[in-house]
Amino acid sequence: EQLAVQHTLSSDMKAFQKASATIFAAAVLLLALMSATVSAFVSFAAPQRHTPTMLFQTSDLYIYSIDGTLASMSEFKSKIAIRAALNIWPSLLSVVEELGMKPFDNSDGSISDDYSWLIQKLGALSSISQQGDSPDVMLGVDEVLLTRLLLEEQLLDDGRSSGRGGKYGGKFHPGKSTSSSVGEKSKVGSRPLTVGEIYANWAELRYVTHNKYPLIKQNKDGKVTMSDPLPEIRRVLCQLYSQADHETANWYPFASDILGNKNSNNVLLLGNEASLDLVLSSLQQLLGDNMQLSVTD
Repeated sequence: EQLAVQHTLSSDMKAFQKASATIFAAAVLLLALMSATVSAFVSFAAPQRHTPTMLFQTSDLYIYSIDGTLASMSEFKSKIAIRAALNIWPSLLSVVEELGMKPFDNSDGSISDDYSWLIQKLGALSSISQQGDSPDVMLGVDEVLLTRLLLEEQLLDDGRSSGRGGKYGGKFHPGKSTSSSVGEKSKVGSRPLTVGEIYANWAELRYVTHNKYPLIKQNKDGKVTMSDPLPEIRRVLCQLYSQADHETANWYPFASDILGNKNSNNVLLLGNEASLDLVLSSLQQLLGDNMQLSVTD
């Protein structure tokens, strides 16, 4: 019996020693792996001391959107939109007359001061008429619809906001003399939309304006037809852009330094190809003989 107990103790001791050796070996292996990992990390994180071989060298490439980055084209776009609206909807001329505003273009080719409030208001609301990157938005279709809406809203105002002072009153509304010929009073309870309401509801207002003011034409047989105004808006805008190559963008002061840098390649993005002639003529005036351009789709 005593021999059996000693034999059992001896067996347990051997098993314990074997397990201890296994655990020790595993610990050593784990430490070795951790050491290798730390060494690899330090080697990866440490700065390389060798000088890399330069396979090729090229000048920097910069991509710019012209409007809002290198130049402001807000005033030009507003003038284009007003001309387009007056062209597409001849009936809008009666609205302009009721507001006491003179024809848009003076006899000397300048623009009537009566429209300065509208140009400034269109510029202030340009963020809603240029939402998205669809061809129509980039061309300025929404700004034409917004022009129609603002003129109709100003007529509804019945001159109550005309001649206002303050930071925005005199800037976004006609002067007193402009609206002195407004005749009928607006209906009780009616008022024009505020700028905030136009911002908040532009998607719906765009839809309503698009459908409320169709393109009206009288055929040779005397019949009057009404159709979607969007195709005509696109056509007129493209035509007006093509006739505006004598205009120039309002370049920011630093634009000539950026675009005139011969050590960099600059890519200029256009919202719509209709403005290409305008941009080319503007760049020619800005850079002169230093201009080197290539045009791609």
